[in-house]
Amino acid sequence: MDARIFIAGLLALFCFASCSYQDVDITDIRKFRVNSMGSDRLYFSFDVHIDNPNSYPLKVSSSDLEMEINRVNFGKLYLEEPVQVPKKFKGYVIVQSSVSAEKAGSNLISVLVGSLISQSLDVRLHGKVRGGSGMFTKNFDVDHREKVAFDGNIRPR
Repeated sequence: MDARIFIAGLLALFCFASCSYQDVDITDIRKFRVNSMGSDRLYFSFDVHIDNPNSYPLKVSSSDLEMEINRVNFGKLYLEEPVQVPKKFKGYVIVQSSVSAEKAGSNLISVLVGSLISQSLDVRLHGKVRGGSGMFTKNFDVDHREKVAFDGNIRPR
């Protein structure tokens, strides 16, 4: 084996071994907003408090999350744009997302009317999100339930 290849491999192994990963925590969801309703999708956003103790930024670009509102399943949550989490970050990031209006449609009116009275939503996200830095990605398990203030504003698309 060529000595240069061996040294390069050893150096790469050392670099990967020195990369440590610490768990990222979701501690709060707030400011749930229904941005618009289209014929096929319900678009909304919310702020998520994330604690990223790692020394590198993370990008969440896909999810396999189910969304429940007031214990009613609204189906799979789609990220409308990637979520960027800076390194050593502890704060709120805005998540732009949507669900299928077909799945949400029959439940949407009853959930929103009930939420207008209580001025809150019980939001649960559960499943996995895929995030990482560069070509190193990892699936993160998510199971978070939070009562979120809701003022009833909806802008039709």
